[in-house]
Amino acid sequence: MKGGSRALGYWQQMEDTAYAFRGEWYVSGDMLRRNRDGTFTYCGRSDDMLKVSGKWLAPGELENCLLTHPAVREVAVVGIKSHEGLVKPCAFVVTSSKAEGLAEELKAFAKTRLEPYKYPREVILVEALPRTHLGKVDRGALARRGLDVAVKSDGGVP
Repeated sequence: MKGGSRALGYWQQMEDTAYAFRGEWYVSGDMLRRNRDGTFTYCGRSDDMLKVSGKWLAPGELENCLLTHPAVREVAVVGIKSHEGLVKPCAFVVTSSKAEGLAEELKAFAKTRLEPYKYPREVILVEALPRTHLGKVDRGALARRGLDVAVKSDGGVP
């Protein structure tokens, strides 16, 4: 973006300023897709991208897919390192029902709607997603919880 009302930089954050403020341009890191009808779809942030099976995955893409399932009320996807050191998507899901086998159903649901590498390797059903003091989903807390679950189950996410 550029324009006369753009900020000059971040307060006392020279490294972040140098990255985001490039000449007259501001690079936000937000990723958008322009649709055929001229509208835009928000696809997440470039610094949230996960490298899964050698390909890039925006957590928001998997989240948006899972949100179309009727049992899903809220979802957040984070990357968890497997015992081999590879990043795998892990979905934390708040549901409207606790049906038996829902986690596996959600994995299969994503597989039929997205490219094969994008499905969540773990689906963890939760009562609520943790939030920061600003009300945003605390993805760091989720990543730590996902890592704990993976280590306890078999030494890593499959």
